[in-house]
Amino acid sequence: MTVDRPRRSGLFAPRSPSDDAPHRGLGPLAFALAVFFAVVTTVAVAVAAGGDYPTATTLAWFAIAGTAGSFVLGAAAAVLGRGRRWALAALVVSVVANPLLLRLILGFFGTTT
Repeated sequence: MTVDRPRRSGLFAPRSPSDDAPHRGLGPLAFALAVFFAVVTTVAVAVAAGGDYPTATTLAWFAIAGTAGSFVLGAAAAVLGRGRRWALAALVVSVVANPLLLRLILGFFGTTT
């Protein structure tokens, strides 16, 4: 005779792979946003090189806010395990593409010579 046991629910219940499927996109989303804002930073530098400083400044502030947001999203994805490799790549790209940090990094290397 078999006894039907009720399904366990809660924190220690076994999880099926389909439980995580909708949430795995958080890391790739953070990476895509970081790459997008890296492109915005590149465009801002190109516009500044052309002499249109007000537009370049606006783009730079947009890139600063966007890279900060993609950094936070990537950190959340890394901590939650929702696309961890993509999230870690997003963290790196967000730091390198942030115009304020980029200025500090390039300034540091410019003073070491």
